[in-house]
Amino acid sequence: MRIVYLTRDKELRIVSAITRAETFADEVVVIDVGSKDTTLDLAEKSGCKTIPMDKDCTIPDIANELLKLDEVEMTLVIHLSDTWRLRDLPVNVNRTYEGRAINLALAHDTVVESGDVEEIQFKNAELDFLAATPDGLIALSKCKDDDCCIDLPSSLNVRVHLASRPIQPAKRESLATASRFAQLFHWMLSTRHPLILFGLPGLIFFVIGFRLTGNVVGEFERMDSISLGVTLATSAVTLIGLFAMMTSLMLYILGKQVRQIQRQYDDWPSND
Repeated sequence: MRIVYLTRDKELRIVSAITRAETFADEVVVIDVGSKDTTLDLAEKSGCKTIPMDKDCTIPDIANELLKLDEVEMTLVIHLSDTWRLRDLPVNVNRTYEGRAINLALAHDTVVESGDVEEIQFKNAELDFLAATPDGLIALSKCKDDDCCIDLPSSLNVRVHLASRPIQPAKRESLATASRFAQLFHWMLSTRHPLILFGLPGLIFFVIGFRLTGNVVGEFERMDSISLGVTLATSAVTLIGLFAMMTSLMLYILGKQVRQIQRQYDDWPSND
């Protein structure tokens, strides 16, 4: 099987896409439609055959170019669009096993004026993916830009449809960017010695606050705003110290659990 990527200005994704495709196909080809970045150079450095084409090329034009290559049992053409993800590749590959001469999926946002996707002219059709046998490529190459998908030979097993609309997952924020508190908590978890950073100051605050509270309460003969304020202040120092010690213990325990889980993953036997 041959996997063909239809790309334009995808230098950040082309190498990973090629590497992933090599696990499924005997050959990977990149059709570049007017990239202005280093997409073409990166594809060539990855050992792929590259075919530069005009950005206005149609599906019959692509089929004509692919027929110039060595014949293979099945050709899978994938448009490397902004919505396509590497996890979609196995799904696309499975389409090649449906036993069809042509399995053509058009972009999900293609306008279907007549209500029948097969009546879309090739000049207005934006490719999402195409799985075709040699006979299917020959049939597509004979079509003109003004022809419709319905004009393909009836003797061939052909399926033309719109690609599924990509599901937009809810936007997720990482722990480091969720909030200032989350950033602080993430930093505390990654700290190696929370007992020293929080436990030691907490112990000092607790001891000082506890002793001051007992002394202050015994010193004042009558309760007024000043004595009440001092008592509350010393009590607050005591509680802050207690909270700091509890926090340090929790972070210490969480840190040990995180490192233990990480060691388990590091020691996990690989599939190789």
